[in-house]
Amino acid sequence: MTPNSSTSVIHRLLGAGEWRVAALKSRALTVHRDNLGDYARCWLELGFALPSLDGMQNYMRLKFLHDCIIKFAPTSGIAVELGCYKCSSTVFVANACRKAKVPHIYAIDLFTGTQSWGLRVDYQHEAQDKLARYGLTNVVTLIRSNTLEVDWTQPIAALHIDADHAYEAVWADISKYTPFIEPNGIVVFDDYDVDHPGVTKAVHRLLVEDPSFEIAAMNYQGHEFGSVCLRRVRKIT
Repeated sequence: MTPNSSTSVIHRLLGAGEWRVAALKSRALTVHRDNLGDYARCWLELGFALPSLDGMQNYMRLKFLHDCIIKFAPTSGIAVELGCYKCSSTVFVANACRKAKVPHIYAIDLFTGTQSWGLRVDYQHEAQDKLARYGLTNVVTLIRSNTLEVDWTQPIAALHIDADHAYEAVWADISKYTPFIEPNGIVVFDDYDVDHPGVTKAVHRLLVEDPSFEIAAMNYQGHEFGSVCLRRVRKIT
């Protein structure tokens, strides 16, 4: 290889590196602008600061959950969240419940992730700290448990299901908690979309087997970003 050809190769590599860095910077700025936009929208539309969004969460999905509670949840009963992770969604649930006059929220999670993650983690302190920063400690009770091991007896105004997405697990949560949903009460399912067939199958089974529920609202942002709200509009027979 001649000196000129070596120089040419080096320039090409440097040029490719500069292009890659510029592309990464552009993407980072775009994400930052999007987060700033969501932060501003949360303040302007909902009246509180946007919490850090973890995993598959995004502002529009959480706003859908918030808005369904305000629009549909009755004042009788409390709110229950199955699978709260680090409690970003719980912040939306609690603020909505305050406006809807739903008095208390129970958030149930193992706080160690699902078994499929294959990780050794414990994020309960992060969840507690987030609730404390938002002044929600007195209105949210965290329960560290498998959702099926909680001895539940209270009437539910709003139920948010976002725990294990396997069909058997979702159906087990439905079977355990939906009988406690009050007349006109709601259940919001996260990940009701093509990429989570276990959730969609369980939701469809509930609609077929329990005619007291009807679809009240849907939020679809793509094949892996969907939510659906069901409302108990008939008396339980």
